[in-house]
Amino acid sequence: MVVKVYGPVKAACPQRVMVCLLEKGVNFEIVDVNLEVGEQKRPQFLSRQPFGQVPVVEDGDFRLFAKLGHLVTERKNVNAWWKDISNRPAWKKLVSLASDY
Repeated sequence: MVVKVYGPVKAACPQRVMVCLLEKGVNFEIVDVNLEVGEQKRPQFLSRQPFGQVPVVEDGDFRLFAKLGHLVTERKNVNAWWKDISNRPAWKKLVSLASDY
């Protein structure tokens, strides 16, 4: 079964989820949600995410739409990955550049 990520491809929050899934080798498909026309506020989307926020991650019957920080603290593999990547010089440079904007 393929994990579905609901959200606009170019938005930062769905991209963070996609990067994590790519790093872990998880197959996923992107279901585009057009925020400009308010698709996130339509009943079909609100049935997945009652607050109308992106991203939403679906894996079969499991649906995740909360902030993903708990993955870093509760999942040892994700925690190890996060510690590894956040200590890389390239990552630190990227974060410092992003914080300048």
